[in-house]
Amino acid sequence: MISRWNMLTALVLLSGCATTDATGGDPHLAISVINTGAQPISCKVLFGHWVDHDLGPIAPGAAVSLDARQQPKDGALYVERSDGQRKMMIENIACARDN
Repeated sequence: MISRWNMLTALVLLSGCATTDATGGDPHLAISVINTGAQPISCKVLFGHWVDHDLGPIAPGAAVSLDARQQPKDGALYVERSDGQRKMMIENIACARDN
């Protein structure tokens, strides 16, 4: 069983420097997951409608980033679906020790 301490070894940071693209779209944000623990971890971005995206293993001291956008109206974070037709709303980022 994974202890809460091991699950909390990941630190998620949202960039304070949101930028808007030239088309005037929603601001871009960099989401970084940093493994501050001594063991490798694996993380997944959980979207609405039971969809997830694996961020892969993250070694101790390493980080992985995800480019997201933020809706100004309600602050919701999302990434564009690969076909550009829908916003994939980010519900959570889950990390656990990689065994």
